[in-house]
Amino acid sequence: MDIDDPATSLCDTQTAHPDNPASLLFPKLIRHNSLESFALSCDQLLHKWIILLSRTAIPLKSSRHDGCIQQAFRFLDNIIRSYRGTIQALAYLRLIDVFDNLKSIIRRERKNGLLSTFKRGNGDDSIAIDICGLDWKVRSPGAR
Repeated sequence: MDIDDPATSLCDTQTAHPDNPASLLFPKLIRHNSLESFALSCDQLLHKWIILLSRTAIPLKSSRHDGCIQQAFRFLDNIIRSYRGTIQALAYLRLIDVFDNLKSIIRRERKNGLLSTFKRGNGDDSIAIDICGLDWKVRSPGAR
């Protein structure tokens, strides 16, 4: 079977191949407008991602006390608790990014003398968790 020969292609949705019973499934698995459907899904995903980015943006010169940081965490927490699927997964990804941004702000403030030097229990992660102000508990994947 030549993979480049359209007459023997496994993805040919017009004809079934007797030597490959799996080819009978392809017409049912591949939509006639699969490229358009994929493009639409990508557009919807991009739109959701842009909303998450715009609602959780933290200005470069923010301090750890800026209200936009807690607003970003609350917004992401609401998405994570209220939705399932792709938008929830995107919110988790953005949460990691926002948390990393906050830790960078904390490190910058510590370096500039705006925070006391490192003490046990007062590390960047601990401060960031305190700042986010949310009570996140580990939940099983299907729990609400």
